[in-house]
Amino acid sequence: MKQVGLNVASDPLMSLSYIGIKGALVLLVADDPGPHSSQTEQDTRAFGHFANIPVLDPATPQEAYELTKLAFELSHEFEIPVILRTTTRVSHSSGDVKVAVAEPAPVEAVGEGFVKDRRWTIFPRLTAERHPWLESVQEQLSERFSGLPINSVSGSGKIGIIASGVSVLYVKEAMETVRDFDELFTLFRVGTVYPFPEKAALSFLKGIDRLIVAEELDPYLEEQMLQLIGRAHLPVDVYGKKNGFFPVSGEYNVDLVIDGINRALEACGESLRLSHALPTISGEKLPPLPVRAPTLCAGCMHRTVFYAFKQAAKQLKKEAQADTIFSGDIGCYTLGNAYPLNMVDTCLCMGAGVSIAGGLYRTNPKTKNVAFIGDSTFFHSGVPAVINAVYNGADITLAVLDNRTTAMTGHQPHPGIGLTALGNASRAIEIADVVRSCGVEFVRIVDTVDKDSLKSCVKAAKEAMNFKGPSVIVFKGRCVGIIKPDKYYEIKPDACTGCGFCVKELGCPALNFASDKPVIQDSCSGCGLCAQVCPSEAICLGGKSCEI
Repeated sequence: MKQVGLNVASDPLMSLSYIGIKGALVLLVADDPGPHSSQTEQDTRAFGHFANIPVLDPATPQEAYELTKLAFELSHEFEIPVILRTTTRVSHSSGDVKVAVAEPAPVEAVGEGFVKDRRWTIFPRLTAERHPWLESVQEQLSERFSGLPINSVSGSGKIGIIASGVSVLYVKEAMETVRDFDELFTLFRVGTVYPFPEKAALSFLKGIDRLIVAEELDPYLEEQMLQLIGRAHLPVDVYGKKNGFFPVSGEYNVDLVIDGINRALEACGESLRLSHALPTISGEKLPPLPVRAPTLCAGCMHRTVFYAFKQAAKQLKKEAQADTIFSGDIGCYTLGNAYPLNMVDTCLCMGAGVSIAGGLYRTNPKTKNVAFIGDSTFFHSGVPAVINAVYNGADITLAVLDNRTTAMTGHQPHPGIGLTALGNASRAIEIADVVRSCGVEFVRIVDTVDKDSLKSCVKAAKEAMNFKGPSVIVFKGRCVGIIKPDKYYEIKPDACTGCGFCVKELGCPALNFASDKPVIQDSCSGCGLCAQVCPSEAICLGGKSCEI
């Protein structure tokens, strides 16, 4: 899961750390400095500290392999969950990995199975009994971690640098530009970040008089070292996030780390300056990569639904003088807020679109309130929100965007598809049946792929928005990321007036301008929405059926 997924899992996980486990349980949690595609820049190292759950922090694919094995071993030995924490760059990296010569044989399931024990039923009394055990495990793990080679020290200089995760690689790359680095600096790389390896850290601190802390996200290592320095009364100056030498948020890179180290060296009176460590062109930094604006895929069914609600809202405003607020959710359809659709006014977390719409109905009773949610998200966290809307009589419309997959995170199956994660056939759960069973009276299913899909979508949207009480429309289609397009559209040059309505209104990446007229590019997947909105009827199916 990502760090925001850990939030959802935190309720059972917090209790699980108290009662412990049998066997082994490892959670792979990917943090997202930047962030690139997340709602937050949370730091799972801090979560592990908060929950008393060990956290291992690999920097390379090799370390990820080794620390995964270590995580299972520790989990089994100490009967506690363990988190393997990565970040975006580590998760996206690849490399050769040296595996063990002989991997251990798979462990057979315990023959006795589940054994009844009061330990598995968490009550306040049990929690009070288990908490001292949980704290003692942290002390044992800290002692164990201090002797592991993943927590290594290199160099003999009086200027110390501490880093974990991918920041270790940034520091090492920066140090490649420094002659006699080992005589000037001492690097302490931490691979087991919680419980903190205090003995190893204390040994490292006693050999330095200045400490530079390079870490993404929270000042976790910095706080651990400051506490240790204070308890041991060590004369070590620290340069990190808390005193402004490194950014307190965002993703790091080699240039940023070099700048931070240089600022720290200047502050502590060192004459050493680091040169630029990245490849250069004519002595200058490489130019930044071009920025591609986020947008829905060409032919995405979500675009049809968003455009339909946009038209329905305009018509209802003329008829009833009522504005519409559109509450979004987490998924591909969050891109409905991008220009030119601009159809997402709120976005908080998975399932919140429905709840927010219900709340806005109370505070803005004269507005129309529409919520968008994906099929996978609906099963994940949408059902309780629908029940809440019915129970409290919220006058809202829910548009379920059913593209038959979990599109944003890798096309995983969900309960509405009829396949399990292992590819086995399963009973498909119909979303319309679920909302009817929740008490929703107005339920419609609309096909988004027929030739008149836009008209059907607009008609259904207006009817739902005019209904008093909760209403649900399930828009069915297919994700263009997993189907092979069997048709495409073309523009008849003689019929096209060059108005650009199709380009300006839809924001489809397959539509663009060539000189003074729009063109449809090869990325067209044949949804036909542009043909339905063209005021000149200049867009038609490609091939012989399109007279050009």
